Amino acid sequence: MPMNEPAFVDVRKIPVRDGDVLEISMTQEFIDLLRRHFELSSDQPVIDDHVRMYLFGAVGGAVDRAEREMHDARQARDVVGVRQPSHREEGAGS
Repeated sequence: MPMNEPAFVDVRKIPVRDGDVLEISMTQEFIDLLRRHFELSSDQPVIDDHVRMYLFGAVGGAVDRAEREMHDARQARDVVGVRQPSHREEGAGS
């Protein structure tokens, strides 16, 4: 196996909504990350719910951030499109 390819130590087929199945190949590093995230001891198993909750949380967080960035970019574009009064116009009539 080439050195840059990850070594998968576990493959899970996790049922999700509507009868779909999420198949995930996990490296030891990912399993260790799950253990730290859920504060699992070495003798506690990483179960499918841990994988599901972590991935859905990560994906949901990424989607939320992307939506906020798009919203902020849209607002910035709208503000730039608004005509700002020149200094001469601001002082007119004072």
